[in-house]
Amino acid sequence: MDSKPTTIPTTSRRFSSRDIFGIFVVLAVGLLALGSWPAFLETVLQPDLSTTLRALSWFMFLGTAYLLGTVVWRERLSQVAAPLVLFAPSLLFVQTWYHLAFVVIASLFAYLAIRLVQDEMDDRVRFLFFRNVRAGVFTFVFALSLALSSAYFSTIETESWEELVPRFSLGEGTASLIIKTVASLNPDWQALAQNGSTVDDFLLSLKKESPTDGMVAPELSASVLEGIAQGQNVDVATLTQALYLERGRAEVARLTGKEIRGDEMIADVFSTAIQNRIITVLNGEQASRHLSPAIVPFILTVFLFLTLLPLGSVLGLVWVAFGFVVFRVGIFFGWLTLTRAERSQEVLLP
Repeated sequence: MDSKPTTIPTTSRRFSSRDIFGIFVVLAVGLLALGSWPAFLETVLQPDLSTTLRALSWFMFLGTAYLLGTVVWRERLSQVAAPLVLFAPSLLFVQTWYHLAFVVIASLFAYLAIRLVQDEMDDRVRFLFFRNVRAGVFTFVFALSLALSSAYFSTIETESWEELVPRFSLGEGTASLIIKTVASLNPDWQALAQNGSTVDDFLLSLKKESPTDGMVAPELSASVLEGIAQGQNVDVATLTQALYLERGRAEVARLTGKEIRGDEMIADVFSTAIQNRIITVLNGEQASRHLSPAIVPFILTVFLFLTLLPLGSVLGLVWVAFGFVVFRVGIFFGWLTLTRAERSQEVLLP
């Protein structure tokens, strides 16, 4: 008796348009990473405006693509591949064991960013792109900052002190933060924290009444002496204030290492003074004798990491906005589909 062969039905899952779109996003992240990492390292070696803008442009597209992918990548393969293609290109330019270790850690945080966004999507009834992606922005920025800082340290660790020390500089934003902190601790320095305060404004805010306020000191500025010579009526208070400002500007000039007129913004002068102090300390004989040469690259790397975190958080908002535009384009052309589906939800009865 003939028997027909038994066939076992097989089920195969077809790739949806979302899966295919997600694969193309992974490829885009990999290609953009291949351009972003050399652009960043070029900025490290030649820090000027053109290289900095070029690196920012590359990472603008890279961050946009990755944060868009955190919404699109549903398959575990894409979720694992995306962090790898994001950080693996850096190993083509930086081959150190500790950078490899930081790349692994950064990849885990980048993967965590995807999971946070996907969990946010699963927990919400309505699909809100900005709110969903925002759940993973900081984790992604942290991962990217970690990997960039590691590559930066690997690049500059062998440079000499003379090449590294001039890189110690404080931006106006960092200086303003330090100024506000000092002003909160010392009420006498409140004028320092005011926006638009000049050096003269700051010096006048520190001026205290003393028994010598009514005495005219012999050291007067050239403009005041000229006024006296021309027979102008210059009272004692004006003379005293002019002398006070003259001495104050001279003291500030000594700290900053450049001439001070009095109309400079105090935030800029303050940051310059701190920078000069750091350079003086690190270039000193005692520092060279007691500090390891590796401490300068390490401090610079910490500064970079602390700078990238807030900068990346701000850029993250731009990345999300651009990602939303691409997302809507995908909806428009049918590459992605946004629809309504029934789902059960576990709730606590009243």
